[in-house]
Amino acid sequence: VYDMSGGAWEYVMGYYTGASSTWGASSNSNYAGFSSAPAAKYYDAYGTTTATTACNSGICYGHALSETSGWYSDYANFVGSTSPWFLRGGSSGDATGAGVFCFHSNNGNVGGNISFRVVVLG
Repeated sequence: VYDMSGGAWEYVMGYYTGASSTWGASSNSNYAGFSSAPAAKYYDAYGTTTATTACNSGICYGHALSETSGWYSDYANFVGSTSPWFLRGGSSGDATGAGVFCFHSNNGNVGGNISFRVVVLG
């Protein structure tokens, strides 16, 4: 669940596992601040930095990454070692790059145009 209209970037629980085992607790390039990884059911782990091999050496079908990359000119930037967190949606300043299929990477920093949503799982 994320802001699909481009009002603000929204963090989603997608993380590049090759970035750090600390989840940002002590890394200068990853500011998320987790002290340890949450239970695997709460996040999507990506093992490589390319959408075609990120899920157990294959495409992550159903994640709206490789199968929708670049649709409608939306941004499509995959996670990497210095920016291991996924953002979705785009912000109001991203014009045509924002949208339903927009995804981008970030280092976990806060920002005036970055948000998140709490999702309660039962």
